Amino acid sequence: MRTADRSIDLPRPDRQAKPKKAKAPKSPKTDRLASVAFENERQKRQKQREKEEAEAVKVRANREAAIKKAEAALETAKRDHEQKAAEIEKDFAAVQRRVAAEEERWQEIERTA
Repeated sequence: MRTADRSIDLPRPDRQAKPKKAKAPKSPKTDRLASVAFENERQKRQKQREKEEAEAVKVRANREAAIKKAEAALETAKRDHEQKAAEIEKDFAAVQRRVAAEEERWQEIERTA
């Protein structure tokens, strides 16, 4: 039998209908127990949510501290680099002055010779 040939209201011939479970009659005691269980579960979820939020705050604080530490290390390295570069430029200028003086001395020797 094809699906299109069957009516929607008819049960499928290859499956039996499941018997419905009988519900227990409600009593004030079961209502209270259910209410207490629901409230306990709600409190449990709330505590779990608070715990996760506290963990997220801790992770965020650790991340921010790591970022600040990395930025401070970068700033220190930058200052060290600039200081070394300034020293190298100073040494380079001194070498250039020595080269110019030596060139001038050589020119003087060539003129007198």
